[in-house]
Amino acid sequence: MAAAGQSEDDDLVEEYIVDEELVKLLKSFELSATGIEEFVANGYDISALKIIEREEIEALLPPPHLADRTKCIAGLNEWRRSLGLPSVSTPLKTSNLQGTQNSDPPKVALGNLSRQQWNAKALINRSKKGRLIWEAYQITSILSRKDRIFITHLIIDEFVDEFGRLTREELACRATELKNIFPTVEQHVWYKPASYHDEKGKKIKLGRIAKGCLFDRNHNYRCATSVPPRIPGSDVQPSTSSAQPIVDVITADAVTAYQETKNWFRHHHGEFDDIKKRWEASCAVRLHETAKLERVTYQHLLDEYPVLRNTAGYQLVNLDFSFKHPTKTDLLFAKFADFRIRAKLVFPNEVPELGKPLLALLNKDISEDSRDCITTLLLFFIWPSTVMRLPNGRKWKPSLVESSESTILHLKTLADYETELSRLSRQNLLRGLPDYPVIVVVGPSIEHVNQFFVSYKDTAYKAETFIKALDITFKVYKAYGISFPSEANGPWSFMAYVFYDFEPPENGNKARILTLATHLRNQVPAQ
Repeated sequence: MAAAGQSEDDDLVEEYIVDEELVKLLKSFELSATGIEEFVANGYDISALKIIEREEIEALLPPPHLADRTKCIAGLNEWRRSLGLPSVSTPLKTSNLQGTQNSDPPKVALGNLSRQQWNAKALINRSKKGRLIWEAYQITSILSRKDRIFITHLIIDEFVDEFGRLTREELACRATELKNIFPTVEQHVWYKPASYHDEKGKKIKLGRIAKGCLFDRNHNYRCATSVPPRIPGSDVQPSTSSAQPIVDVITADAVTAYQETKNWFRHHHGEFDDIKKRWEASCAVRLHETAKLERVTYQHLLDEYPVLRNTAGYQLVNLDFSFKHPTKTDLLFAKFADFRIRAKLVFPNEVPELGKPLLALLNKDISEDSRDCITTLLLFFIWPSTVMRLPNGRKWKPSLVESSESTILHLKTLADYETELSRLSRQNLLRGLPDYPVIVVVGPSIEHVNQFFVSYKDTAYKAETFIKALDITFKVYKAYGISFPSEANGPWSFMAYVFYDFEPPENGNKARILTLATHLRNQVPAQ
């Protein structure tokens, strides 16, 4: 649910319109789900498959999707021949084969042109489907969402593959070009900058981050030669300075001692000082074993190490995190106070209407814990909600409340504890999502919270302060490579970058993380 006061343009998401006939045909070629998704995401339909060229297929299905590419070309050739159409494969000899008098004009070779000449018009004219979209627009003056997505990908992807990401000035220039080519589509739909220069050359800040189709794609697209995609389910980013190479400190004796200690943990839950010593001694092997798991959840850890269910089990999590990231253990406590001051200056221009009542509470006389809790909550309100594909195949656009409740749950009384946690667990089950550690804050109102717990199913850790609860939760994720909640990946990745000095993830959140962090750093708190 979009926040009140937000325009439709402020809430634009890149959503795919699925052509069922297209999907059925591609499935008959035995393409993988990933391969089919590439065609859908780039706006292809049955008519486009009749004219698609091999070069376009190779761009859609680069390594490591060569098997999909082979199946696709073979399937398309057979299908197109059955319709009396030429094959998609480029013949080895061009003479004496298909007549050329009725063939489409060849693509314009842009490789020898300068960066400035790779403009929107040239790229659209170069693409068969681009030309078809423009010709259809001339008749109807309508550019569908599907066609807009294709044009966006066409303009950005080919440029990025050749020159790298577009600058702000180039994005603005492309938006102006596209406004001239497709006059009925507002320019800010393509690109809306965060600032502009007035007639006198003075820079005017609009108080928002840049947005628009071109902006999003420019930051999200990764060309075929970029870093290979991360293994699904792994949101763990490499530490820039402190991650210890775990495998280097593992010996045969350490593995034997680890197995003996692991068995010892199952029978000794009371002598916690002794448990901590043995736990610390076995960090290397345990983290190495955990790293082998796919789509690990905290339930895996609780099943393997029941001692973590102890009310002081978070101390063991802290030991593992400290071993893995020794320089990051106390960073949150050192940084949060300064962040809170700067955030109070930035949030008024970032928080949507739905979060304004929460923002207003920061001007009241409230406790430190309530102030910390509200400041953290507001991060979830300023993060744009996007449509995601659930494991069960359905699309879901989380509301701001759903995003925040994946991390922070406010209860007026502990009597509601089991009921509310069961509600969240049922919602996750229906969506095919795992349960996540949740920070439960208790108090008659959000500005009067006084109890803090980190809860995961039937396990709970009591924390002295809200910041301690936030620290415990973050370390559960990062110590064991557990993915952040899908609906709150942006805010969590932002906190990882700002509070713990982890690198931002190479996904659609990176641009927003860096922009917001820079905005915060540029604020000068009052003396």
